Amino acid sequence: MLRVTPRGSAEGGGPLSLSRRLVAFHVGGVALLLLVVLASVLWVSSEHNKLARVSSENLVSAGLTSLRTRALTLVRDYSIWDEGFDAVVENDRVWLYENIGVSVTDIRTFDLVTIDMPGHGPAYGWTENSPPEGETGLLPPDMLQALLALPDDGDVATTETRTRFGMLNGEPWYFAVSYVRPVEKFPSGASAKSLPRQIHGQRLSDDLEQLRENTLADKLHLTDAPAAGEASVALVDLNNQTIGYLAWAPPRPGASILRRVALPLGFALTIVTLISAISSRYAVRSARRLEQALVDATVADRSKTEFLSNVSHELRTPMNGILGVAQLLQTTDLDNEQRELLGILFSSANTQMSLISDLLDLSRIEIGSRHLIVEPFQPAAVLKDLVDMMRLAATKRRIGFEADWRALDGLTVLGDERAFRQIVTNLLGNAVKFTDRGGVDLRATTSRADTRAEITVRVEDTGPGIPKAMFDKIFDRFYQVDGSSTRSKEGTGLGLAISRELAGMMGGRITVESEVGVGSVFSLVVELDVGAIPQRTRDAA
Repeated sequence: MLRVTPRGSAEGGGPLSLSRRLVAFHVGGVALLLLVVLASVLWVSSEHNKLARVSSENLVSAGLTSLRTRALTLVRDYSIWDEGFDAVVENDRVWLYENIGVSVTDIRTFDLVTIDMPGHGPAYGWTENSPPEGETGLLPPDMLQALLALPDDGDVATTETRTRFGMLNGEPWYFAVSYVRPVEKFPSGASAKSLPRQIHGQRLSDDLEQLRENTLADKLHLTDAPAAGEASVALVDLNNQTIGYLAWAPPRPGASILRRVALPLGFALTIVTLISAISSRYAVRSARRLEQALVDATVADRSKTEFLSNVSHELRTPMNGILGVAQLLQTTDLDNEQRELLGILFSSANTQMSLISDLLDLSRIEIGSRHLIVEPFQPAAVLKDLVDMMRLAATKRRIGFEADWRALDGLTVLGDERAFRQIVTNLLGNAVKFTDRGGVDLRATTSRADTRAEITVRVEDTGPGIPKAMFDKIFDRFYQVDGSSTRSKEGTGLGLAISRELAGMMGGRITVESEVGVGSVFSLVVELDVGAIPQRTRDAA
């Protein structure tokens, strides 16, 4: 029987009571809901911030590409020009200054222009402070050579291949390069390498304001290393080295989302919390009433069991008196009718005593007062007594009875002899009672391992058999395979229930195999310590 001990009972504490578990469940549920909602909102906010940051970086990168494209377009406009080509070839610096250099010194289209004519001396050009005749050394030699080495395939060349960032005078610039050539085609007999080249340069800092307006990048600035949390785009020079960064405060639309949902979300979560608190209160009340009902039921069950034990015990005394008087009557002169009536009395009284004994044993097991007594006993001697008794019952029912317990001869074990006897008695009694044809067969075997012996008692019958669906139910209290009011076999349905409880207390088990119309096999398997018969017992024998 499953015994339930409520928290706080006399038998000590246990797991959390139902009401406390309900409170924990509700609180945990609300906390989990809050956590999931907040985590979801924060995740959405974070994802929006990430997307906005990536979009902002792409926009600033596109803005830088736009600046470089504009520079490339202008340098090509100044380079594909018949008069410009002639002026470079003829070194007409007056014309070049008036048409190209002025755009740097006065108009400020660029911050720097350099013109290189292969084989005609060093490159020259103009910056803001250059004289009209121009000057050399505007670009460091290594930067000049790297820029002149950029490919130029006419219209096929891209912004990325004809423009570059570079560090000049301690700050980032961007440069665009183009061949100086006539409008129609290269001059006759000239190769690309022999054509002049024109380089236009621009300080990136001069375009920051325009870039900021076009990209909406807040606090856009140049820096050697962006601060934590800033969005940035790296500036890579001719040698693929990072010379600086454009950094800015990234947009954070997620913060706006949080501000917008904070009030309605807080209101909704407050409502959910209140509803959960009210629900928890009523659930806890119901759980406490259920706990009290469980306590009352447990007390009532204990009282019932104790009452049953006491009543069963008290019933044995008058039944023993009835049996005693019946035995005395057998010694007197009785006619045939009286002896027949006396036999009915004996049968009824013995049946009643068996029921009282079963109820008493069951109640003792339930309340925990049935304790195993560990002492030496010989299983073979127990089986011999039971076989002698059951053989008479089998003879009366006109069925066969075979038994073999020779494997247990000489074996002494430590255990509860009474429990072992009661289990085998119930198994043999059921087999004989429910077998109308054929017979009953008992076989006992054992296997030894060090100081332990495993005993198996197998009881086979040729009775009606048991459906597999009822294998577990037959061990329930008061259960009968044939539970109808017209069943042919008497019994309380307690024998197998008691046997299973006792087998479990001994550390053993009872198994069943059965086929309807063929018969059943019940096996008791129990492992006990090997012992020795006390000296006084051997002397008495």
